[in-house]
Formats: sequence, structure tokens, C-alpha cells
Amino acid sequence: RALMFAEKFFNSTVPITKPTEDDFTFLAFCTRELKGYISSLEKAKLRDGIRFILAISRHGNQYIQSTQPWLLVKGTDEQKERAATIIGICCNVTYLLATLLYPYMPEASRVIKDQLNVNKLPVVEPGNPIITNLLQAGHKIGKPAPLFTKIEPDRLEELKKRFAGKQATNTSKGSDLDENALEKAIKEQGDKVRILKSSGVDKSVWQPEVTTLVNLKKQLEAAQTQKKGKVPTEGPIIQSNNVNGFDDVKVLEEEIQNQGLLVRKLKESGAPKADWQPQVNVLLALKGKLATLTGQPLAPPG
Repeated sequence: RALMFAEKFFNSTVPITKPTEDDFTFLAFCTRELKGYISSLEKAKLRDGIRFILAISRHGNQYIQSTQPWLLVKGTDEQKERAATIIGICCNVTYLLATLLYPYMPEASRVIKDQLNVNKLPVVEPGNPIITNLLQAGHKIGKPAPLFTKIEPDRLEELKKRFAGKQATNTSKGSDLDENALEKAIKEQGDKVRILKSSGVDKSVWQPEVTTLVNLKKQLEAAQTQKKGKVPTEGPIIQSNNVNGFDDVKVLEEEIQNQGLLVRKLKESGAPKADWQPQVNVLLALKGKLATLTGQPLAPPG
């Protein structure tokens, strides 16, 4: 969305950014996820790495949704300047995501790179990751377009046949090969579903992909239970994604963003301090919980 807004409202150029405290908070969240991504890949924990990519994408969606630049750009000069900052920062985060996606989805990364009109992906310094300066103000982007397209029924049937596997006897070596192929297909399809959902595309785009993923899991379960001589159970396999409190962190971050938005609205409305100070205290308490949970308190912007 950021690239489409840049094309529509800023003549396909990255606008000048003048970050505020809220922007620095958003970038601090992204920086923390970036450090987690780097640490995961250094330890060859690829599955954890994709979670950090999705977390950055989620932060970006929440940021642009809460700030609503599509409304600000139609307002006063000050509001237009604010919209420019939001879009400029989001363009840079998009560039960052293209870099982080490359080890997992090189083709999708290449498409984003082309839409950004850049020749190469940036090198992010692990010890000093900088997000806002990846794309300089005035950079001319390419033609934005949806990253993923809807899978039509014919294509869905083709994928089903491709990954259906074969029924094999318990002692057949081919059974192990089929299971390995299904497990690989499930992993790839699962990553695709997570990225589609986090990108904010319409449900009609990602729902067929979810159906494909569920079918693949059922096929794997059937193959495994047949190999063991058991009767397959009905329904999809459900797995927990809560790793080292990851979901707790996500919930707290969402609460912090929502509470911050409430505080800003109260202050902007001219309400007396007695009305908004309790909400500020709630916000500070939430930030304290997040710092305790992550062990990485946010440094003040500067």
C-alpha cells in the first residue's frame, strides 16, 4: 500500500520524512524484530526468522492503519507533511522486507525490488540497523502492483494433483519420499499463507491458499497413519505458534499502539490533564511490561 500511495500522492517518489516520537517508537519495534531476525539466521533457526519478518510486516500494517495517511494527505499543509513522513517511512520498511524475504522467497523479493526501482538489496549492518535511510527522499519508485495474485480453481486443482502424493505400503521406501515431499510442500505453503495474511490482502486471495494448506496437512496425516496402520483422524492439524512468549509480545505491542492512539486523541481533543493522565499511566505500564518480557527496554528517541 505504501508504494501505491507514493505513486498516487507523491508522483512516484519517496517523500521527505520528519519523524515524530510515534515514528521512532514504530521504528524501534521494527529494529528489535530485525535484530531477532539476524540472530535467528546466524543460529540457522530459519522458522524463527520468518516469524520476525511477519512481525515487522504486522507492525507496518498497524502503523499505516492507525495513522491513516490517505486522509492526512487531503488535509492541511501540516497534515500533508505528516502523511509524507508516514509514506516515506513505510517505503523504507518495504525495502527492508524485500531484503529479509530474499532467503525465503527470492522471487517475491525480486518483484518488490523492481517495484521499488532499485538495482540491489541493501546490506543491513547487524550491529547498527538503520531503516529510515535505506531509500533517500526523492528516489523514484517503479510501478506498484499486488505482490500475490488470486489462485483460480483450475490452478488450485493442479496444485492438489501435484502435491497429492501416492498411497504406499507400510514397508515401501516411496512412502518416506512422499512424506518428505508433503512436509516440504506444507512448509512452503504455510510460509506463503502467513506472508499473504500479514500483507493485508483481501481474504479472497489468501483463503484458497489456506484450503490448499489444510488439504496438504490432511494428506500428510493420512500417509503417516496408513504407514503406522492407524485410522486417520478428521480435521486439520492444529499447531501452536507460541514460541518463547512470542504471542504475548505481539499482544502487548498491539495494546501499546492502541493505547498510544487513545492518548493522542485525548490530548488533541483539548481534554484536561485529569482525563488523559490516567491513560498515559496505563500506556507507561504496558511499555514496562513489554520491556520486562523482552528484556530490551526501548531507548528514548534522539
